[in-house]
Amino acid sequence: MKLFSLDFPFGDLFHFFVRDESHLVESVVNDILQKLHLRCSTELKGVVGNQANCSNVELLLKSRRVIGIWGMGGIGKSTIAKILFANHFPQYDHVCFVANAKEYSLDKLFCTLLREEVSAKNVVGSSFHMRRLSSKKVFIVLDDVDIDSLEPLEYLCGEYEGQHRDSKLVITTRERQLLVGRVDAIYEVQEWKKTESLKLFCSQAFKKSYPEKGYEILSESAVKYAGGVPLALKVLGSYLRSRDIKFWESTIKKLSMYPNERIQKVLEVSYTGLHDLEKNIFLDIAFFFKKKKR
Repeated sequence: MKLFSLDFPFGDLFHFFVRDESHLVESVVNDILQKLHLRCSTELKGVVGNQANCSNVELLLKSRRVIGIWGMGGIGKSTIAKILFANHFPQYDHVCFVANAKEYSLDKLFCTLLREEVSAKNVVGSSFHMRRLSSKKVFIVLDDVDIDSLEPLEYLCGEYEGQHRDSKLVITTRERQLLVGRVDAIYEVQEWKKTESLKLFCSQAFKKSYPEKGYEILSESAVKYAGGVPLALKVLGSYLRSRDIKFWESTIKKLSMYPNERIQKVLEVSYTGLHDLEKNIFLDIAFFFKKKKR
């Protein structure tokens, strides 16, 4: 019985398997390199996170597929998202951390997720790529979402219903209304308590978790001024680093009368992000409680 023909193209078959295997090896290597790059990222070096906030979001992530993290500017939303991503991304097949959602297109998102050049210029193209990922565990973080990044937000929130049951989507924003009706749960980031605020402030001012001798009361005054806002604590701690006690006393006294420009900018982020009508409402309320006529 003739089992095969002598002129069968064994060379072509050999090259087919070799080529297929090389593509597989390349894919595995790229996947490993990406995970190593993410694991070795220096972004989390020196990052101090609020344990209560991080733990609460961790609990939500276990039971919900799409969650929103909401709070004022500088309150630590991005830090929570970074810690969350660093802790969980190795468990997923395809991952992407979008640091500035308003400058990120769906094209770029799918290129990162699939690790290849793709086109997702319309809903049909995007849906095709989402179907490619439907059997995979996907973890996406969209950080700092605003009204300008509404389209990709709406699309992803809608499409996640058809994804793998273990896939997760995390969104951070200063605008709560963008999350309502689109996510499974919203977590409002809480201001830091005094003990944690003092540790964060001291990590910037003294490069350790407690005040130096003679600076204890001044450190508490500085923390009280920053009001439990992590970014304000970092700015003030960095400003006072390596300064003598007289400078600290003078600075803290001046802060009570004339706010520091850099800290003021941190605290103004939430106000400047409001629409004109919301700004007017905010000012009306602020003047009312100051017992002043506008």
